[in-house]
Amino acid sequence: MIMTSGHAKSRTAFAALARDLFALQYAHVPVYRDFCRHRGVAPTDHLDWASLPALPASAFRDYG
Repeated sequence: MIMTSGHAKSRTAFAALARDLFALQYAHVPVYRDFCRHRGVAPTDHLDWASLPALPASAFRDYG
């Protein structure tokens, strides 16, 4: 697959947005922060967006 300059910029922008959203959720959603800590992952780890921990929505309903 050939990536155009615009496609590469979109991927970079998406990756930055995903990492920023991960940091925001980590800071403000206790159940998600606990899950990430259990997995040994923090926003300071500079992970690729595809490696960010995913948690099903049911975990938020069922927690607590």
